[in-house]
Amino acid sequence: MIYAHEIKEKKTRYVGPRPGYPEADPRGWDAFDAYLHSRKLDPLLARANGWYPAVYKDAPRIVIPCSNQAGVPYFQARDVSGKAKLRYASPPASRDDSIVIVWPISASRGTVILEGPMCALAAAALNYVGIAVMGNQPNRDVLSHVASVVRAFQPVQVVPDADMANLGVAVISWLGQEGIACLLRIPPKKDLAEMEPKERKSFLSQRS
Repeated sequence: MIYAHEIKEKKTRYVGPRPGYPEADPRGWDAFDAYLHSRKLDPLLARANGWYPAVYKDAPRIVIPCSNQAGVPYFQARDVSGKAKLRYASPPASRDDSIVIVWPISASRGTVILEGPMCALAAAALNYVGIAVMGNQPNRDVLSHVASVVRAFQPVQVVPDADMANLGVAVISWLGQEGIACLLRIPPKKDLAEMEPKERKSFLSQRS
């Protein structure tokens, strides 16, 4: 998937006051939970990582805060209605080195680097640090930020979407230059989040 921010970044850079996060909509918690349960993901873990419901771009969404080294607001907002033109919407501002980090509740078993936030949430439920690069074309700033995080949480697995193996190669090549060894795993389904919970656990636990 090419995310909206990837298209925008190719056209122009944002100029003006940086927008903040959307206002939370307390009425959206039921839809928040229902959407994540429908994908066999953990709403409580999502909440613990700061995810929340809001209406954004005229659709009910799950707002997923991002991490960046400048500490400025950036987020992805996932439509839960199934009716929005954009499944993921981002603010009209430069992404810079923003990534989604989903921290596990228990001690980390290492890191899994993936494309989308839902996959990162699936990995964190299995006690890995889940990192979503939000697209298949991460820039140099994003890759540098990823390297700074995963150095403390090894071993590292890279799980691109099944049809985007080139993302995995790009991430592994960059981290290899940083002295961080990675294992590339291609999922048997579209992505990690599409797999059943037992499949996810078995897949990530496989020995190289």
